[in-house]
Amino acid sequence: LTYNVNFGGPAPERALRAIREADADIVCLQETTEDWESYLRPRLRDLYPNAIFRHAGGAGGQAVFSKWEVREIAWVESPTGWFPGWILEAETPVGPVQILGVHLHPAVNEEGRFTVSAYLSATPEARRREIAAFHARLAPGRPTLVAGDFNESDSGAAVAWLRERGFTDTLSEFDRSAKTWRWKTRLGTVSSR
Repeated sequence: LTYNVNFGGPAPERALRAIREADADIVCLQETTEDWESYLRPRLRDLYPNAIFRHAGGAGGQAVFSKWEVREIAWVESPTGWFPGWILEAETPVGPVQILGVHLHPAVNEEGRFTVSAYLSATPEARRREIAAFHARLAPGRPTLVAGDFNESDSGAAVAWLRERGFTDTLSEFDRSAKTWRWKTRLGTVSSR
């Protein structure tokens, strides 16, 4: 399971319920904070005996909850200056699996503002550069999961880059239509995939 919990912490009980109901073996979270850790860790300890949090400024924090032993391999700074990538390894019943947790460049300019130019041209290339840099730090030939907030659609530059290297987009494989992103505004909720 991968889930961006939103660093602002809205509706933590909904996030907790979604994680518990999914009952995934491994859960990768983005935009975690110390408050998220304080809230989730004690409430998920019975289901996930292994949990690691990495705090970073603003929306850059990540966490992993796992039913199996998990250890950190590397915390990799982004080549674009945005959010780090996180490489971990889980000891699963079928052997070690490396996990790359990502929170790729959002569709905003470098000042954090949404612009048409950032959305259409600048950030797709930034996400492709980020995924390439993070991927370069992975151990070749190992079973690998890449999970996180890609900040792009199924046809985005980072997703395409991974497909070209033999990765499977499991969201597209198992669900071709669900809206996976929502944002409340004063005018209503905006959603997309």
